[in-house]
Amino acid sequence: MRHRPLSSPWLPFGVPGNSGAQTCLVLFHHAGGGATFFRGWPDHELLKGVDVYRMEMPGRGSRFRDPPCSNFTDLLIELAPVLTDLADRYADVVLFGHSLGSLLAFEAALHLQEIKRQPQALIVSARRAPHLPTPQPWRHRMTDRALTEELRRLGGTQEEVLANEELLQLFLPMIRTDFQLTESYRPCRPTKILSPVLALRGKADAEVSEADIEAWEEIAADRFECRSYDGDHFYLSEPTNLHQLLNDLTRFRTGLCLPFPAGGPI
Repeated sequence: MRHRPLSSPWLPFGVPGNSGAQTCLVLFHHAGGGATFFRGWPDHELLKGVDVYRMEMPGRGSRFRDPPCSNFTDLLIELAPVLTDLADRYADVVLFGHSLGSLLAFEAALHLQEIKRQPQALIVSARRAPHLPTPQPWRHRMTDRALTEELRRLGGTQEEVLANEELLQLFLPMIRTDFQLTESYRPCRPTKILSPVLALRGKADAEVSEADIEAWEEIAADRFECRSYDGDHFYLSEPTNLHQLLNDLTRFRTGLCLPFPAGGPI
């Protein structure tokens, strides 16, 4: 099948070469993050045979000049054609989201279901289930000073940024908008995910409890599994955790019906 060129600001690293892969893994980053959070994934030895797409939300990285978006409706209008194109290109689409990215992956799964291109799996990380409200106080309503201290407590933001007033003035509007997205989120429809769902967290994550992760089972119409790893909210930043996670996905492949090639584990 001949495909039209796939180009979008959501794909800052473009499209993989003519790999012949039948499966793609679509990655959505956390609040305040960007596509580079997943920098080690495309070349990871456990992802051979899988095309990896690192999505980038507006307002950061290669999309720094694009205004950040504070509502999911506008984001999904922009994202939907990209998802549809990927579903046309690949036999199997797997969605992975970390923190805020879990909500984007969830909404992406719903979109693919609606166009009758159900993803092969939804993998969510470090985020409470979508029907659980975010506890107060909400960070997007904090003062700049309070928000900066909160970011320092959470980790995941370079101290060089937090200590530099000029960089903060560039960074805070984007992170505040991201927090508004995740904190005010409410599912717009009571739809269940038809694909297998795998929910992950760091054991020391003070933001997301084990119960928060287990609650994803309520939106899963098919198989559901959850797993915890050493580390906090950003446990994926540790190479050993990433390697373990990808090994675990290999073992889950049969039980979750993950469609990765037998000769190329994920």
